Amino acid sequence: MLSLLEELIAVTEVHLTVEEDGQETREWHPGEFGPAVVGPVKLAFETEHCRGWWTLSDGAVLADGIKTNVTLPGLLIDLRGPHKPRIRADRNQLLDWDQTWVIDQFIAAVHTVVDWDEVNLVWVWQVSILWPRLGQRMFDILYGRRPEITMGIGQKQPVRADLRVVGALPNRQALIRQL
Repeated sequence: MLSLLEELIAVTEVHLTVEEDGQETREWHPGEFGPAVVGPVKLAFETEHCRGWWTLSDGAVLADGIKTNVTLPGLLIDLRGPHKPRIRADRNQLLDWDQTWVIDQFIAAVHTVVDWDEVNLVWVWQVSILWPRLGQRMFDILYGRRPEITMGIGQKQPVRADLRVVGALPNRQALIRQL
């Protein structure tokens, strides 16, 4: 049971203690991520009814802090209140959610990605392919404020690229070979 909860509980608003066989085995603190969230995250925005984070991992749509079956690579969103998603009674499947509204929230908060040290060109390209409006706005902000960006993940020596040369979308990958 505990392993299932660790997979599902991404973030909680309350202190949560899980006991298994009469022994305390796991504790979640308000606002802290549980094991269900992997990789670096950065808060993008927070409102009364939702919070959104940038993430380098497979993000997700959360309903009241619980992971749903919908992944959002690069984005993690916790929807509550009037924007909460409609989910099946067993919480195993998200039935309906306002994806356009969610992407609009990230577009409005794209300035927060500029000072995130983890952001890299591969991630920007992935976001741009999945959500072109968000990717374009992100590119515009980075291009103007931080045009030099790390290429990707797992490099021994970080290689930097200039967005003014490589562009916003990966169809310009041939230019990278020339760098």
